[in-house]
Amino acid sequence: GVLTVYFFIIGLAQKKNTNALIMLVFGIICLMLSFGNQLPIYRLAYKLPFIGMLRFQTIFRCFFMLSMLIFAIMGMEAFVSDFNKNRKSFLLFLAAAGLIYIIVFVANAIHIDTEAIKQRDNSFHWALQSAIYIAILAVSAWLLLKKRENSFKYLSILMVADIILSSWLCLA
Repeated sequence: GVLTVYFFIIGLAQKKNTNALIMLVFGIICLMLSFGNQLPIYRLAYKLPFIGMLRFQTIFRCFFMLSMLIFAIMGMEAFVSDFNKNRKSFLLFLAAAGLIYIIVFVANAIHIDTEAIKQRDNSFHWALQSAIYIAILAVSAWLLLKKRENSFKYLSILMVADIILSSWLCLA
């Protein structure tokens, strides 16, 4: 989800212990393995036991996402501990991401007609997904500005909803 990216970046900037560094290296290796034969690391890893049993290289993306979520949790902890410092950067991130999604929405909405909606073509899919993300980003900004005392709880719920919506829209 788009909210996870911000917290992941904040988590990477935090002081890391040995376990976090191991998880970061593991995540980067898994991300490189997910590219398959495009990178030479997969051909080297394929010679290791049991790696050949994984039929699809993209399965390694799941392991990268696990590593990413761990750093996002570290970023959320840092965000809450120094709320006033990170609040402005979070709002700037929301504004930048929102602007990108508005551009994507407008670029795809001009290609939508009734036939595109019936067939659910790419323009319709991108416009719908952009509209949903614009709403998520707007709610995030509103929560941050209005509900200061409970913002962590609401942002956590919104982040989970964001991840579920991302997964659902990728399957649709």
